[in-house]
Amino acid sequence: MSAPTFYKRQGLNEWSKDYGYLFEGKKLEREKDRAIIKLTFVRHGEKELTSGSETALTKRGIFEAALLGTKRDKKDTFSINYSPTDRTKLTGEIANLSEKLQGEIKEETLLGVKNDFSKEYLERLLNIKRKMLPDNVSQLSAEEARKIDEEAAILQMQEYFSYGANRPDQGTISPDEMAGKIGTIIRRYVDDLQDHQKYSPYSLHEVLNVTHDFVVASFLRKIIGDSSDSIRPGEGFEVIIKGPKSDDPNSMEMVLVFREQEYKLDPKDLKCSADIM
Repeated sequence: MSAPTFYKRQGLNEWSKDYGYLFEGKKLEREKDRAIIKLTFVRHGEKELTSGSETALTKRGIFEAALLGTKRDKKDTFSINYSPTDRTKLTGEIANLSEKLQGEIKEETLLGVKNDFSKEYLERLLNIKRKMLPDNVSQLSAEEARKIDEEAAILQMQEYFSYGANRPDQGTISPDEMAGKIGTIIRRYVDDLQDHQKYSPYSLHEVLNVTHDFVVASFLRKIIGDSSDSIRPGEGFEVIIKGPKSDDPNSMEMVLVFREQEYKLDPKDLKCSADIM
């Protein structure tokens, strides 16, 4: 895609039809007496409609990934984590090409985070979509394919989230355990912000975590009780952590932002319900 075409589509918002918006995030302002980290968790760009588990990004998905990068504010440090699939890695790599970013990029399993699905349960989820695919799937328009893929994703999430704290089978983590994986990542940065040598006052940082709709939705359901059946490509939430002030070790603040609504979180207890701000 040429630069003029990209910026034309960006200005006209051509590909955000039926999606509301492409995820942009909350702008941050520096604070002189503490560091701030934004942890962004976002679904990968739109993927092709196939019957398999590993699918490529569509042209629109590539555009969404590029736009995700251009909408990030410049920070003192920027890094990207991605789940171990081609579409999440490519989303992160394309976003990272923005001239404002160029950060470190790595697979999230290096953080000690891995979401396990057994082959049997993954097949069960894929069969939900396979039953919805017409014989002429290759002849579908982009809009028709998008509609089927999103309708299938809703049914797949409804199936998975019906298990709550229980595992669908022995080899598949429960929805509550999946939410806990995000909690693990957040707690790591909460701990790191205690170190003023690592994160100096008046600094801004961002970690972009490119993942899947199941992962994003699991945490939102656990923490704020959101029961959305669909997380759109390029959509997500962010957790903004303001480190403790140098003269007050108990002054750390944490806020979750999702669809322009803010929720106050307790840095010491991510299992609790959030307070709407």
